[in-house]
Amino acid sequence: MESRPVPEVRPKVLGAPPGQVFGAHVRIKETARPDSVPATSPGVGPLRSWSIEANPARLEALRAEWGALCDEHGFFVGPDWTLSWLEARRDRVTPYVLLARDAEGRLAGVLPLAREHDGGLCVCGADEGIAHVDVVAAPGQAAAVAEGALDLLVTGGATRIRLERLAEHGALLEAARARAAAVPQTERVATMAPFLTHRTGWTAFLAGLSKHQRHEVQRQCRRFWDREGAALRWIRDPSECAEGIATLFDLHERRFADKGKESAFQGVELRAFHTTLAKRLAATDRLLLGFLLDGECAVGSVYGFHQGGATLLFQTGIDPEFTATGAGVVLRAHALRDEVLERGRTELDLLDGCYPWKARWATGVRAIVDLELFPATLAGRARGSVAAGVAALRSFAVAKIKGRRCPGVAADMPVEAKHCRRLGCAYAPEDEAGEPGD
Repeated sequence: MESRPVPEVRPKVLGAPPGQVFGAHVRIKETARPDSVPATSPGVGPLRSWSIEANPARLEALRAEWGALCDEHGFFVGPDWTLSWLEARRDRVTPYVLLARDAEGRLAGVLPLAREHDGGLCVCGADEGIAHVDVVAAPGQAAAVAEGALDLLVTGGATRIRLERLAEHGALLEAARARAAAVPQTERVATMAPFLTHRTGWTAFLAGLSKHQRHEVQRQCRRFWDREGAALRWIRDPSECAEGIATLFDLHERRFADKGKESAFQGVELRAFHTTLAKRLAATDRLLLGFLLDGECAVGSVYGFHQGGATLLFQTGIDPEFTATGAGVVLRAHALRDEVLERGRTELDLLDGCYPWKARWATGVRAIVDLELFPATLAGRARGSVAAGVAALRSFAVAKIKGRRCPGVAADMPVEAKHCRRLGCAYAPEDEAGEPGD
């Protein structure tokens, strides 16, 4: 089965001679914070009121004001992801979005959650790959927003509150930890998210790689572009997103089928969600969606999101027949050079999973934390104690059977210890035994 061709944008090509171009391209009012909270955000004063919004149309009307508060790590709690996800899951959940405002009614903070049918609360998209969840807040207001949000949550009557995929050093996690004695909770490191920061351009990035890594990137790029009909295309137009997302899913599923595995990145509902999201992002030039072509057929795809000075690399898809051609390396290299460094961005967030190629390219790694809160009642404390005991027993059993292992590394994934140590990962192996070469 051939992959679908996608629309064209012409790019410069890595490894090509200078100048050469290849290819076709229920509102509930609460007074939550004291007047003494400092306001460092222009135009936003101390927090004065809170509401819980469940109406999708009113949330859509807040999109611009909400989005303006999001920093470069706030994509998954921003309006584009949240509103697209809530629309896709409207048969299963209802919005439960906490809003903080100052005395003039200006939006100062947001915590987007969803209410499940059993009465519990959850973040928007834990099963779909989110990361770095935290409160959205005006500068200088994050701690106050986190405290106010928790005030509402712990008194709101929810049977449980699943705050999954939290930012390791986020205000929300810190505020919840500070209440551990009063609010029953469980916590675990869910995974690790490598990232790459760079400020001085593609040439300097290559120079910072090991000699072997640099040689391999350049060699595989040259080899792919030496193929007749090789092309790279970026999707910019919202009208082209549906076909582009379909091609991404097709390539991704074919790669997993070739390995005899089943991917979580599949299904009609998930395709519809990402199509809606991609259209939203393309309309504001924040979509990363590119394809490598061999003649008229897409053989590789890369998908992600631009958020401020960062780009989040969310998913890829490679035709299994082109794995050996270095298509994955070529795609990642162009995404970094063309869409991050050459457009003035300074970070490529590689998100969940410490795959070997991520460890080699990354300059750091962040922990992603799952937190569950329980009501501060007798029954809630009992459930919290049971959940904590089960989690501790599971962790002990896994450590005994499999040894100490990074939560970002799958059981069948190789570990390159020297890169884990270079990144300062707390789970880095202490020896090099069985470690593949650089």
